[in-house]
Amino acid sequence: MREQELILEVQHVQKSFRQVGGKKGATIHALQDVSMQLKYGETIGIVGESGCGKSTLAKSLIGLVKPDRGEIRYRGVDLVTASAGQMKKIRRQIQMVFQDPYASLNPCMTVADLIEEPLILNTKLTKAERKERVCQLMQDVGLTSDLIYHPAQECSGGQCQRIGIARAIALRPEILICDEPVSALDMSVQSQILNLLKKLQKEHHLSYIFISHDLSVIRHISDRVCVMYLGKVMEFAPKHNVYENPLHPYTKCLLESIQQVHAGEKKPVIKKEARSSIPAETGCPFASRCPECMQKCLEKMPELREAEPGHYVACHI
Repeated sequence: MREQELILEVQHVQKSFRQVGGKKGATIHALQDVSMQLKYGETIGIVGESGCGKSTLAKSLIGLVKPDRGEIRYRGVDLVTASAGQMKKIRRQIQMVFQDPYASLNPCMTVADLIEEPLILNTKLTKAERKERVCQLMQDVGLTSDLIYHPAQECSGGQCQRIGIARAIALRPEILICDEPVSALDMSVQSQILNLLKKLQKEHHLSYIFISHDLSVIRHISDRVCVMYLGKVMEFAPKHNVYENPLHPYTKCLLESIQQVHAGEKKPVIKKEARSSIPAETGCPFASRCPECMQKCLEKMPELREAEPGHYVACHI
């Protein structure tokens, strides 16, 4: 069955950056041994605090950042070592929806020109065929025909994000990387965009990597959930496992924090020790804040292992 078909495999990906300012020569470990697999037609939700490596992972998957180590395979082709010619073809199949709909579009270009641009650069369609395709894409993402010659600067945030989605699906990709696509939008618009993405997934047979810091959004749209902290995958499992039976202390703390917000409480869940973005080479990166920390957690990095069928966790406990 196609639902079991693997189309993207991430294997032991690592990426580090030299810190600008602060401690001289310090290294930020943006991604630490990240592994996951994306199946045909599914949505993997990636969640975690700011600085956990979500956006670095997204840029690595799209080819904007080159990992230091590891493999990212799209249908057997390693994107890390792929040639420029291979990447040009693959980029048509892996597209991205960005966080800020205003910053990702040229405000002076019209809606039609913005959606047509990827078709001009990547296809041999005639002008009439491109116009027909633009009109169809606008209809698919819920943009009315009267907006076709409006400049982007006259469109609302929700309309601009719909334009960004139309551009992303214009070349009929297999995978969409959605990097916080609703966080910059009003609450009333967020649900509309999420429902649009789910509708397009069925109609265009898309697979999603959906990145967010909002656990409610991740629960609504994902099939499986990846919880990250300081560049490391802490827990990776089907959605219902993560929300109903979380195994990692960090996942439990995140979910408990959401429950307290809904209950109006202010009791701290995670230890208040300063969170360092430069973790030690050994030990669990969450150890200094973990309410269940043991001596072993300070001395040895836990490996991501299968605690129960399909449920992976990186924790000594």
